[in-house]
Amino acid sequence: MDVKKYMTEDLECIEDLLKELHDNIREWSDVKLLQKASIMFDAFHRRFALEDFLLRHVQPTEEMRAALKEFVKVRRAFREDLESLLLLHAEDPDFRAEIGKLLERVSKHMVYIKAEFDRNFLDRILTTQLANLSSDLESKVGAQSFGRRQ
Repeated sequence: MDVKKYMTEDLECIEDLLKELHDNIREWSDVKLLQKASIMFDAFHRRFALEDFLLRHVQPTEEMRAALKEFVKVRRAFREDLESLLLLHAEDPDFRAEIGKLLERVSKHMVYIKAEFDRNFLDRILTTQLANLSSDLESKVGAQSFGRRQ
């Protein structure tokens, strides 16, 4: 299993969910919107687990350390924003506005992941570590592929 490819496919899956939410925010019922937003939340939860797996299993180089410290700080703040989704109720008068704000925050975080996590961490993992990670990740997820959601 190719770790970089797996992480890229995971990000693409989240981007698809984000695009679907964004494109349909005005058409879907409040209940459906909340259901789809919850699916996106679950996808990020899985993403965080994958990132944590990598962070636990890679010996960071000196140049990775500062970037990782900042990444963890940014991710913590983003995670708090996502968790606010769980507090939203479809009956709330500002429900759609809050979902819209969250979607903007998610979009910004996706850009950050691609610019910072991939460049400063994923792309710098040593080839030998990457081979071990691929095997460990395959064992952890049972060779499950994310693929595109329908």
